[in-house]
Parts: sequence; structure tokens; C-alpha cells
Amino acid sequence: MKRWSLRARFLLVLIAFLIMVFAAITLVIVRHNSNTLKTNLVDESKSFAALATQPIGSAFELYQDSGTIAIQQQVNQFTSLDAHINQVEVVNTNGKQLFINDAAHPISVSASEADNFSPSYIHNKQGDLIGIVQPYIENFGIHRYAVVYGISYDSVNQSIQQIVNVIVLLSVGILLVALIIGYLLINRLFLRPVANVSRQALLISKGELDQQIQLGRHDEIGDLATAVNTMASSLKADIAKLTEVDRLKSEFLMITSHNLRTPLTTIEGYIDQIKLTKFSSQDLTQSIEIIAANVTRLKGFAEDVLTISTMEAGGQEIVRSEPVAMESVLRNIADEFRPVAKQKDLIFKATITTSAWASIEKSQFHSVLWNLLDNAYKFTPKAGTIELTATTSSDRLEITVKDTGIGIAAAEIPQLFTKFHRATDILVYDYEGTGIGLYIAKLLLKRYGGDITVQSIEGKGSSFTISLPTVSPPPKTPRTQQKTKTQ
Repeated sequence: MKRWSLRARFLLVLIAFLIMVFAAITLVIVRHNSNTLKTNLVDESKSFAALATQPIGSAFELYQDSGTIAIQQQVNQFTSLDAHINQVEVVNTNGKQLFINDAAHPISVSASEADNFSPSYIHNKQGDLIGIVQPYIENFGIHRYAVVYGISYDSVNQSIQQIVNVIVLLSVGILLVALIIGYLLINRLFLRPVANVSRQALLISKGELDQQIQLGRHDEIGDLATAVNTMASSLKADIAKLTEVDRLKSEFLMITSHNLRTPLTTIEGYIDQIKLTKFSSQDLTQSIEIIAANVTRLKGFAEDVLTISTMEAGGQEIVRSEPVAMESVLRNIADEFRPVAKQKDLIFKATITTSAWASIEKSQFHSVLWNLLDNAYKFTPKAGTIELTATTSSDRLEITVKDTGIGIAAAEIPQLFTKFHRATDILVYDYEGTGIGLYIAKLLLKRYGGDITVQSIEGKGSSFTISLPTVSPPPKTPRTQQKTKTQ
């Protein structure tokens, strides 16, 4: 639903306010004039009744035996002088009707009203005077008849209707003029500047931070424009600072990773040569294995740093996945980790019951899983247990690394996969690590279409589970099939 603009709302409020004002004025004027007109009507009717009763009564007394024509003429002569009188009757002192000029609108008069020597007044339910019973006094003070006058409010109602019509027409005209003038003034003074601020602020919210609001006002709207301009400038400066910091950090990570990889590659080459030489000393062989395992750990760290710096720099080529038989990959990683676990007298168990294939890049996945195993190694005390399991459920491959280490506090778990976050207090636990292992693992697994979750109880251990979608193995080429037959 389209929202109402500020102008439309302002017009509605202004129209409603003016209508209420004019309605109140109309009500006051109509009530005042109605009361005045009714008061004048009553006074005029009473005066008319007092003046017309003697002539009408005399005409009735004189012509009642010869017919009503002369009486009707006399009545018409007087009623034509007052438009408020619409009915004239002559009744005796018992209230019996003896003459009426309009039989369609009779007025009921009681005997007490007709026999009274002073005027009686008849009112309707609303309290309006609708009839006057004026006694007719003959010569020598004889009272045998009374003249009844019916009062009409048609003229009053017409006058009130005319007043209402005039007020309505004037109100409509004044309303239109007031709306035009009010809209022009409010639009110029308030609505247009506010709309300008709103439009510019919307552009700034969309990232166009070079926008500046120019109003030249020294009021609250001017202060608002200044505040928006200041906010845009601050955001622009902060973004520039953050961009520079991020660039320097990425550059630092790149330099660090390259400087680590170069000596590690050299060390790894010499160790490979030493491995090819047979030593009689078991201790020397064991030492070489330890050196090789630690070199592998350092190389994994260097690969992690290089991977994260490349991915954050926008590089997509870092993920070069292809269908891989996961059983052999997992067993090779388990074989590499066994001598590492042995250094700390840890019990390492690997249960790999899967023949699934997954679309990964071997060295990257090696880094992901090695990070999990390395964390388990660091946070599991001597004689503890680390388990690596791999199973296939439906179309997902689930790989779990479970340990009996120190566990993770519940408050730390939501931040566990964020960059440079360490789930341990460096003042209490002296564990190695930069806090990027789990971050890079989450990042790579997402690009493989997988995920990683964790369950942990502080003091009892942790369990990390990798979930990857399985894929179909690639079709065998003719060369591969021929090689299989030869074997």
C-alpha cells in the first residue's frame, strides 16, 4: 500500500480543522438566529392575537347566523398581515369549535383554556409555541367565545435554511482560499525544506555520501540538515579509515603468509630428504616425525592465512573444487594426526565408514579438518580422547571431531566462527592460535555447499560436525578402465 505523503496528511489535517471550525461557527450562528427569530415570532404572534381578537370576534358574533363568508373575509384580512398565523378558530367556553378557517389543521383546546379570561398558550413537545387562545370579551364584560390562533414556523425555518446556505457557501469559499494560502505558506516554509532533507538523507542512506543539503536556514530544519551533512561526512571518513585499515590488514596477512611459506617449504624439502635416509636410532626417527608433524601444522596455518586474505580481497579462484573420494582423504589426514596425538599421550580413534564422494579442493579441505583436529589437540589434556568419525546420511556426508577437552562456554558459541575470535581467555589459558581457523573453515565449507556446527559442554568436551553434500563419482575414462583390467 502506497504511503501518504506529508503534504497529503497536512491537507487532510487542515481540511478537518477548518471544517470543524466552520461547523462550530455555523452551529453557534444558527442557534443564535433561531432563538432570536423564534422569540420575535412569539412576540409578534402574541401582539397580533391581542389586536385581531376583538375585530374577528365581533365579525363572528355579527355574522355567525348568516354564514361564514363574511367571517372568513375578516379572518383573511387580518392573517394576511402576519405570515406566522396559519390557523384561526373560534370556540365557546367549553372548547367546542364554532368556526375554523382551515379544517385540515384543527387545534385542540380544553375548556379551561377556552374559559380563561387571560390568554392561554399551547406548546409542542419541543417547547415551541404553536397556539394562542385569546379570550373575546363582549360588551358589558361578557365572555362567551375565545379566538384560537395557530402559529407556523415555516418562515423561521426558511430563514434559518437561508442562513445555513449562506454560511456553507461562504465556508466553502473561505475553506478553498484558506487551503490554497495555507498550503502555499506551509509548503514554502516547512514541507519543501523537509522534503529536500528527506530526499538528500535517502540518497546518503544509499551510499551517496558526497551529497550535501543546502538550505540556508537557521531554525530547527536547518539544524536537521546540518546534522545530516555532519553524519554523512563522519560516515565517509569512517568508511575511508576502515577501508584503509582493512587494506593494511590484508596486506599484512599476505606478507605474513608468504614469509611463512618460504622457510617452511625449505624445511619440508630437507625433512623429506632425511626421511629417505635410514637411521638406526629410533629416537632420531621419532624426532624427525615430530618435526614433520609440526611443519605440517605451520604449513596449514600459512595456507589458512593466505586463503582468508585472498578470499577477503575478492578472489574466487581460491575455491577449486572437484569430485573427490572422501574415504582416502580422511584416512590420510587421520594417519598424519596419529603421531601428533601420540606426543601428548592422547587416545586418537578414527572410524571412517563412508565411500561417499564430495566436491572439494583437497588441500583446502585438509586445512579445514586439520584445524578441527588441532583445536581438539590443544584443548584436550593428556590421556584424553579425540575421535574422528565419518558417516553418510541420505545425500550428506557428516564428519565429526569429538574430544574430551575443556569445552566451550555457552556464551562463546555464537561468536565461535567469527574472525580472530578465541574462545579462551588468554590471561588464564596459554593456548596457541590466532582465531582464524574456524572462521576459514566456515567460509570454505559454505562455498562447498556445506556447513559446520558445534555442540559443547564446558568442562566435558566439544563436538564439531562438518556436513557436506555428496556427489556422484566421475565416470571412468577408457584409460582408467584398461588400467583396472591390467591390475
